[in-house]
Amino acid sequence: MFEWLLLVGRLFLYNETVTEMRYSTSNIQDMPRITHCGTLHIRNSREFIIRKKARERGGFTVVEGLVMVSIVMIISLIVLVNFRGLGGNVALRRSVQELALDLRRAQGMALAVRRVSTTAGPVIPRVVGVHFTLTSPSGYFSFVDLNLNRIYDAGTDAIINESNVVLPGRASISGLNSYDGGGNPVAQSVVTITFAAPDAAMAIYNASGAIGDSARIELAAPAISLVKSVRVRTSGQVSIE
Repeated sequence: MFEWLLLVGRLFLYNETVTEMRYSTSNIQDMPRITHCGTLHIRNSREFIIRKKARERGGFTVVEGLVMVSIVMIISLIVLVNFRGLGGNVALRRSVQELALDLRRAQGMALAVRRVSTTAGPVIPRVVGVHFTLTSPSGYFSFVDLNLNRIYDAGTDAIINESNVVLPGRASISGLNSYDGGGNPVAQSVVTITFAAPDAAMAIYNASGAIGDSARIELAAPAISLVKSVRVRTSGQVSIE
């Protein structure tokens, strides 16, 4: 009898446990559906709010669009102008540096006393010059003064090969000035700077003769209001100003 009651009790407890497990399992299976439905509802609600705000906000008006386009065009124009000015400044600085180097090269040729390649063939120069003229402001060239008059004579003197310089970035020779002993400037249309071997003695001439103990070659770029110059002195000094 006791064993029978114990068996019935065990069966009752077993049924209760199975029922509870089934209930828990059914709840777990229903939770994803409830959670999914809740998420879907929240998602739909958010999309509805976003669409509603977008409809309420509207687009730009024609006046606002024109104002924005005008601002962009003004900013682009300012950037373009500044970029061109920066490029002109860089080209001008490079031009004066190259000019100073070319004068130093001519001076070095007079000191070296060795053959150089010219339009007249290899020549050992006794006088080397650099020629500038306002009639050809876009560049200059170096030459060997064959008749030793310290002036460039076309058809007589020999141009040094690969010495014909074209100034970059539309830079040009804007002025040629000589200076007398008192430091007074005199405008020139032609300036020739020569170096004579063996000690590279410098002389400054125009188309007629000697014009002083120093000269300034001025370079300018059309895009910017800036002038750079190279100053030479018969003492042999070459400096950028």
